[in-house]
Formats: sequence, structure tokens, C-alpha cells
Amino acid sequence: MEIIPVIDLKAGEVVHARRGERDSYRPVQSQLCSGSAPVEVVAGLCAVHPFATLYIADLDAIQGRGDNGASIRQIRHRFPALRLWVDNGLAEAETCRSWLAQGLGTLVLGSEAQRDHAILQDLSETTRAAISSSPSTTRTTASSARRTCWQRRRSGRSASSS
Repeated sequence: MEIIPVIDLKAGEVVHARRGERDSYRPVQSQLCSGSAPVEVVAGLCAVHPFATLYIADLDAIQGRGDNGASIRQIRHRFPALRLWVDNGLAEAETCRSWLAQGLGTLVLGSEAQRDHAILQDLSETTRAAISSSPSTTRTTASSARRTCWQRRRSGRSASSS
């Protein structure tokens, strides 16, 4: 079993998610690190356990209010061996391919952002795309940690659950 920690990014900080009420999210406070800067939080997590994968929800990008690309690039640079699964609200195949070309990690296609499920067919040949499904696509889930992810692999293994 692999444990995958989750961080939610908003306005350049890791925030504490509460009941899916994104407007009330505040910077995380933890004994693992001195602040809410993404690199500090990830360093704190990695000091506790040598996690292989980190799930990042870019809440600004998901809501169409900018993005936290700089923070994600900093995490990639500082922790090159850490696999990153990034949910950033992308919903068009060409935009997804462009993001994947940056080499930042596995792109998570969150069900709440998808308008056309044809994107799944369009991206079916990539090994760096995953689907995130929440209990209801009509509302935001309480926490990204409760999402179920499947990663499609070219090797033919069809659904590896996290």
C-alpha cells in the first residue's frame, strides 16, 4: 500500500481544506514546518516518511483564478525524485499536452473540471494522466484526500487504486 500525502495550494501557500468551503481555507499550521510555504511543507512531510508520491491540488487553477505553477516548479526542483500528481483544473486535451510537456509530473484530471469526457480518449495514450473522481461532480468535495485516483498505464494494468 502506498500512502500519498495531499497538499492544497492557494495564493502560493498550502492551505487547510475544510468541508470544501474554499473561500474559508487558511494557511496550514503544522508542527512539521515553520510556515505554509509549499516547499517547507513538503520538506516537513518528507522528513516524517520517504513518500514516493505527492498529490497537489492547485485550487487557484481549478477555480480559474490564476495558478500556483511557480510553487509546483519549486517543489519539482527541490524534490526531483518525488512523483507529483497535479490537479490543476485542466479540461482541454491540447492544454493538458502542453502542461505535460513541462515534465512537472502526472496530470490529474479532476471530474469537477471536465466538461467533455472525450478528453479521456484524447489523452488515453499518455502514462502521465490520471482521473480524479469525487462523490459528486456538482459540488466540491470536503478534501482532495478523499478523491479516488486511477492511473492508466500503457502496460495494460487498467486501474491502480491509490
